[in-house]
Amino acid sequence: MLRKLAIQWLSDYGLDKQLLQSGKLEEVTSTVLRKDAGRALIGRFDVVSKLAVHRLFAIAEQGRGGYRLTLAKLEVQHDTEDGTDKSERYYIDQLDINNHGLDEVITGASHYESWSYAVFEFDANDGLWREAYTAIGGGC
Repeated sequence: MLRKLAIQWLSDYGLDKQLLQSGKLEEVTSTVLRKDAGRALIGRFDVVSKLAVHRLFAIAEQGRGGYRLTLAKLEVQHDTEDGTDKSERYYIDQLDINNHGLDEVITGASHYESWSYAVFEFDANDGLWREAYTAIGGGC
């Protein structure tokens, strides 16, 4: 299901539909993020071309009408030779950091010579996850 939603999102973004068929779904986690929602699928869909690597980190949540994307974070790598602008985001865990009764989603990202993390909070007003905190970690 996550693959299908990612392909649709990237197609709407403007990527070639034939290219999208060669995309690769990275490790997917199934979890419950919100008590009022069904299961969530969290993962990354990578599409590699000669000109760029498109990496879509996504959360799809189950609702009455099926699954829908509630987070779509696209990171594009243009340096396909050396990867100096690489960003590979991955799910770490979920935790109610601010103690308001709803888990935040914690992600990490590996970069060319460093790493970073981001925390996403759910915005109940629009039903989407928003990046709330970011930090850069170690590196050269």
